[in-house]
Amino acid sequence: MFPSSNTVSASCPVAVNGQNPDPTVHPRVAVGMCATLAASLLVSSVHAVDVDGVITVDNAYGFAFGDVNGITTSSYYGGLRNTNASEIANGAPVLFSGPTGPGFTNPGVGPELYDLPSLAPPDYMYLIAWSDDSSYQGAIGSFTVGSTSVGTLPNTGWEVFATGIDLDSTVASDTLTTDPADVQLINDQIAIANANAGNAGTSIGWVDENGMLPNGSPGLGELVFSIDDNTGGSGGQLPFGAIQGIPSNARWMWYNEDPVNISNPFGASSGGGSDGHKEFLIFRIQVEEVLQQITGCCCWVDDAGNQLQSQTSEADCHALSGVYAGDGVDCEDFNCQQITGACCFLKDFGVMWCHDNYNASDCASLPLSTFYPGQSCSDIPCDMNPTLGACCYEDPDLGWTCVETDELKCLQAFGGVWYVGQPCSWIDCPAAPPTGACCYEDPDLGTLTCADNVDEFKCLQVFGGTWHPGLTCVDIADECMDPRGACCFQNPDDGSYDCIDNITEFECTQYYNGLWTGGATCAEVDCCPKLGACCVKDVCVQTTTDSCDAAGGTWMGMGLPCDQADCPEPCIFDVTGDGLVNFSDLIAIINNWGLVCP
Repeated sequence: MFPSSNTVSASCPVAVNGQNPDPTVHPRVAVGMCATLAASLLVSSVHAVDVDGVITVDNAYGFAFGDVNGITTSSYYGGLRNTNASEIANGAPVLFSGPTGPGFTNPGVGPELYDLPSLAPPDYMYLIAWSDDSSYQGAIGSFTVGSTSVGTLPNTGWEVFATGIDLDSTVASDTLTTDPADVQLINDQIAIANANAGNAGTSIGWVDENGMLPNGSPGLGELVFSIDDNTGGSGGQLPFGAIQGIPSNARWMWYNEDPVNISNPFGASSGGGSDGHKEFLIFRIQVEEVLQQITGCCCWVDDAGNQLQSQTSEADCHALSGVYAGDGVDCEDFNCQQITGACCFLKDFGVMWCHDNYNASDCASLPLSTFYPGQSCSDIPCDMNPTLGACCYEDPDLGWTCVETDELKCLQAFGGVWYVGQPCSWIDCPAAPPTGACCYEDPDLGTLTCADNVDEFKCLQVFGGTWHPGLTCVDIADECMDPRGACCFQNPDDGSYDCIDNITEFECTQYYNGLWTGGATCAEVDCCPKLGACCVKDVCVQTTTDSCDAAGGTWMGMGLPCDQADCPEPCIFDVTGDGLVNFSDLIAIINNWGLVCP
């Protein structure tokens, strides 16, 4: 906030440090560079805050607010020419009520303090600036939204579009005023920037501090901030001392058309040339990004009656029915007082009652209660509409359960029994039915299966099983399991023979195509196949009897190794392989006469 003693006349009341100099006049809001944000927030249905601001530019400027597509004549404040160093930097901020005379000159020495009436919430803030192409150029300012300060600082969301249209602050006719033609020119340039359609004499579109366009591609040039802050130190990029009314951490802001070769874009002689660094320039910042920074400590009560505190916006705090401690209040430095309010509860059969100054936990202990934080009984209708009561119903997992609800929900949603005007603490719902083990045949596995904690109805009607009240599946394991045994099977991946214990015959034959031995374990059975010698023509192989027969071989004996097998010599004259040399062999030779063998 800015002192009002020597900067604002009594006829122009300004809210200072949250106080209204004239209690008969509604406080107005002093706004600076983000004038759009400033005034509009007073009437915003989302968040109303105080905003103050101060701005100065070397040399000429106007500012406006609008949406992403542009501004209107009624939302543009300009233009203003600072014709000398005193008008730019000397003295305390002066309340700006409009440019004077046809020359559109500064209303006094020093920076400008803006005071605007309540306006509609804006989306964007725009600053339009141009210089005299001599000595230096730059813009600096700040504004405060609630307790959040935002100004011409790096990494705060500012962007710039260099139009390439050379305006000179020394020429009065170059001033961009509220004339519809001037506003249309500004909007035309905003449209070009939005489309990234600028030519080589512009920045192409909106560029940030890295020279990047919003779509992630490079533009021409970049937004720049001065090395020195607003402390008035010597040897910086601009010769001015500290600007009054602007925080010391603020920086001068401008555009650098050639970052590689121009080291000081605030100096007109540093490559500015006749186009004055491609002026005029349009700076913008999105108001929403500023609003998102405004938070405070919120004291609220959750559904379980626990009092909590969280860092939220004021709107989010109200959505939680909480108490907002104020903008900028950090929960780490703030202790929420115990929240009290009205408690509506069931006093007697069908009779609702209300008590003031109850906390959430005490209210929750009362039957059919509802807690209204920060309210009194005179603020709330404490009646039963619809009438509430206890609802007893059977939960498929929990058994008989009670909830407090209205009759329609109890009957239709829960299928329960409803007790009008009574809490669950007054009702004894039917006891949960006894449970036990249920033995039934699983249709997918084809085996007997057991389930624990099943009531009789579910076991008989749902599973079609045999119910054993009070017992567990462990108790009836012997009678509720198909016979088990060892299963020998051949592994299809590597041809090896494996064994599985504790498996039913159904599982062994259906899933493993194996050989089942009931009541046995793998340690008790020999899963290795019975091999022997098999002569296939004049070749001997170790295999099983079945495999030998399938290959058309001659089985020489179980357990007989091939080196002891006497496979018969093949008869080369038995062409057909039927064991005989006869007319069929001759026919086979004639039929294949002349065939060239490989």
